[in-house]
Amino acid sequence: MKLLLSCIILLCNSLLSSCNEHQDQKGLRIALNIMKHQIEEIMEYQAKQEVRIRELEEDKWNRELEHDLWIRELEQNNRNREQEQNNRIRELERDNQILKQEQDNRIRKLEHGIRIKRKQIEDFKNICILRETDEANFKVNDTLTLSKHNMTALETSGENLKLTAKEAIPEKVTKHLNDRRCGKNGIAGRYTDPSNQIAFYAYMDSHETNPGRHQTLIFDVVKTNVRSAYNKHSGLFISPDHGIYVFTWTIVSDLHGYIYSEIMINSAPFGSILTNSEDITDDHTVTGIVVAEVNQGDVVYIRTNPNVSIKGQILSDTFHRTSFSGWKID
Repeated sequence: MKLLLSCIILLCNSLLSSCNEHQDQKGLRIALNIMKHQIEEIMEYQAKQEVRIRELEEDKWNRELEHDLWIRELEQNNRNREQEQNNRIRELERDNQILKQEQDNRIRKLEHGIRIKRKQIEDFKNICILRETDEANFKVNDTLTLSKHNMTALETSGENLKLTAKEAIPEKVTKHLNDRRCGKNGIAGRYTDPSNQIAFYAYMDSHETNPGRHQTLIFDVVKTNVRSAYNKHSGLFISPDHGIYVFTWTIVSDLHGYIYSEIMINSAPFGSILTNSEDITDDHTVTGIVVAEVNQGDVVYIRTNPNVSIKGQILSDTFHRTSFSGWKID
């Protein structure tokens, strides 16, 4: 366009030169001057427009550059913030893990302390029961000693009476009494002093719904308790005399359960059983029996195993009883 206007101006200049040579073409000369002037104005305006266009293009380029820089800066800031957030999250997770570990350690220490306290309380209760039982046994022994002295006096008087009455007893009556004292083959039968008899039998009145490990089982319904050596409140049998004893206990586990139990003499396990109904669709009953030499004052009781887990209930009702019994045989 610029080139075309330049050509037109050159043509106008050429025509003006030609008109100057011919004076009769004055009107044409004026028209050409006007056209030249207008074309020059158009070219000047076009030049200004081109300058303005370049300025606008430069401004646009600068703005695009600033926009790109701003976008890159935003992206960099976003990446920095994301990195800071990730670092903060990792720090929080690490702090949370440390706090959780410290809390778990504290909980384990507290649980261990609670177990120790419970054991101390249980030992203290057993000591109190032993003291009460020892006091009761001491009173019983004093009573028995006094009774033995009285029996000795009575026996002495009885011997004198026997010597007096022996001559008056017919021979057949004497023979009958001798036969009563002997066995069928004439072998002398064993005489048992009722004061030396010791026996007990007790069972649980109801189910033990939530038994735990290292738990002393309480058989709270006492049916037999000769010499009152078994305590239904503590579940402990405290031996009144030294001798050979038979102890037996029966544990009933419910459907899909298993119970580890053991008989304790003082603080040492003496026997154990497993009542396991985990793999059968029914209750399960197991009985354990031991024969032990027990000293006077020894404590015998039944507890769950302290080292293995148990599952389910311990059942005891009119159809099957969880029980504990024992008796002295010598």
